[in-house]
Amino acid sequence: MAEPVTVVNSPTIVQLLASLDLELLGFKGAFSEDQKINRINKGKNELWKVLKQLKEGYFMEESALSGGADNEFPALTTSDREYNLPKDLAELRFIEVTDPAAYREWSFEKIGMNSPRWREARLSSTLAGAGNASRLGAGNVLFDIVGPDNVGRQRMILASYLPVAMSLKLWYTRVVPDFSLNPKVDTETLVTFLAPYITPILTYAAKSLLRLEDAGIAKEWEKDWFEDLRRTVSASSDRSEADIEV
Repeated sequence: MAEPVTVVNSPTIVQLLASLDLELLGFKGAFSEDQKINRINKGKNELWKVLKQLKEGYFMEESALSGGADNEFPALTTSDREYNLPKDLAELRFIEVTDPAAYREWSFEKIGMNSPRWREARLSSTLAGAGNASRLGAGNVLFDIVGPDNVGRQRMILASYLPVAMSLKLWYTRVVPDFSLNPKVDTETLVTFLAPYITPILTYAAKSLLRLEDAGIAKEWEKDWFEDLRRTVSASSDRSEADIEV
């Protein structure tokens, strides 16, 4: 899970828009609400990229077998080889078998389905059929990830049928949903662990908007923004910033 952050008040998108107007000063009326929200979300996304690299565990999430939340990933069966991944999954980091206990040493290896190994395992399993697990590569399940589909879901495609039903725990980097004024979208409250980084989000939004109106703003503003954010994040990060890309 994301590391805890103590926040007294997590601002809503309405409050963020009000703060952005203060940053824009006399230009606040030059942009539509949609433009402002779009740039706030762009700033959020750029922040996500930086934090994901500098603080690897900041957006880490674990899957749940049930509950209907975005992190749900149900148990695997012996008859299916395709499974929807959690809705909020961005990057899969690690898989562990939690049940049955006798299979906890089994591993799941991501490999492209165009690989000869994957295709051989798939064909062997198909010929053996569901419920008759192939012995080829027993103990190591090959899989690939495809998608997203037309509703944004990625899928895990196993090369082989499993010999028994298994429960997995997925550890992954989660996405952060966009802010919206749409009451049907549950993004009214800023994700708590982003709250300490409100200022860089607003700064990004303001400067990217002002750049549209004032050509005199230096083209290098985005790089300067990145460097300032990197220094801020690196102050509390255990990871070297040497290999971070703009």
